[in-house]
Amino acid sequence: MIKKSTTPAQLVLIFFVFLTIACTNDAPPKDSEITSSKELLKEADSLLRAKQLTLEQVNAKITKDLAAFNMNNLTLEQINSLAESNMLYKFNALRKLVEPSLIKLSNQNDVVGANAASIYKTNLPMPETSKDSASFQQRWIAAYSDFISHPGIDAYINTDDRMLFDVFGRIQFLDPASVGKSNLIEEMMVLLDRPMSSRVGTTSVILFDFVKKPEFGASEEYIQEVRTKVLKKTREIIAELKTQESPSKSTLENLEHVALYLDGASARKQLIGYEAPKMKFNYNTIKNVKSLSDLKGKVVILDFWATWCSPCVGSFPNVVELQKRYKDYPVVILGVTSLQEAHTDRKNGKRIDTKGKPELEYSLMKPFMEDMGMTWEVAFSEASVFNEDFGVRGIPHVAVVDAKGIVRYNELRPYHAPWHEAEKIDQLLEEAGLPFPSEPMEKTNYSKVTD
Repeated sequence: MIKKSTTPAQLVLIFFVFLTIACTNDAPPKDSEITSSKELLKEADSLLRAKQLTLEQVNAKITKDLAAFNMNNLTLEQINSLAESNMLYKFNALRKLVEPSLIKLSNQNDVVGANAASIYKTNLPMPETSKDSASFQQRWIAAYSDFISHPGIDAYINTDDRMLFDVFGRIQFLDPASVGKSNLIEEMMVLLDRPMSSRVGTTSVILFDFVKKPEFGASEEYIQEVRTKVLKKTREIIAELKTQESPSKSTLENLEHVALYLDGASARKQLIGYEAPKMKFNYNTIKNVKSLSDLKGKVVILDFWATWCSPCVGSFPNVVELQKRYKDYPVVILGVTSLQEAHTDRKNGKRIDTKGKPELEYSLMKPFMEDMGMTWEVAFSEASVFNEDFGVRGIPHVAVVDAKGIVRYNELRPYHAPWHEAEKIDQLLEEAGLPFPSEPMEKTNYSKVTD
């Protein structure tokens, strides 16, 4: 048998065929494929919302449906397009599909690479079982570290990317104990010495809140080191914003609040065991009580709240039981709020605009208390309900002041079973030589609110 040799022309043809195949495999998906993929994602999301499929079934459907499209070598723009409406956050199947492209893009030593690394650390594919959670935390910490140390990080944190708040913000979702065993926080602290967008700087306070967690295992000295550095960066950004012609009012107000919080008594570790910070009241259901110091001689429970806060209202059944217990004792339960420029009428499902009308907002409180069965006292403080000295970052938030005016407890939650608070209150009454209930409080939680 005589074999026919391959001619030079045929070799050239074969080369171009292979080149075409290789280029096709390396090419990003067509726009039509991305559009079709987004429609399938919307359909899957609708099925989940309608409870026609479980999340597990929806993820399986996404994997199957999108297998028909070329998901290799996605561009950053295509990934952002697929991520619209939180699709990337919601669906683990989509995270897995875009993971190879994000890893490849993050290898670029520029701002695009840093952006991709940021998206990847935020949308790392979740573990299949709880058994894999420990290894997942390690992979997450590693991905975060890769992002923070990325060559393009300096350029990225000075862009206007809408996800810049995630530079520091995403750390709050990691396991504090696992992060405490790594160098991630130290790596993130280095960024505070560099110029950055106000979007990034605004969330740097999360670093401080994170290292305060007992599970993180930081010394008080280290916590204060982080606080000082975050405060310095916050003040720098405030000063920079004030030089701009039209700075964002909301951003500036938020940063100024953050600075006050970081310099407040709670953050400086000068709250528990110290005389209670001064607190003036513009309105109070207790006659002739204009400030917190007017209540000295009684144990005071400060419950920071607002009418719009559902967890606050959800904790009311517990507060009702505490008020019943201490009605005839030298104890004052004081719901502390502040002017919110709006009042939530929960009975009638209405929001009433009170902007510039403090007297209207005050007048709406009594009917609200009656509608909600509030049997304790309420005051509007001159300072924000998010009181910086008491470290109020979210509400409801409870602090307990003893009869001498010393803060003894802080950051309690009223939706936890009230007997926990009752034990503390009874102890403070006994310590002050004041009468207290002879029987312990029943160990029941009357609230349905959970952490």
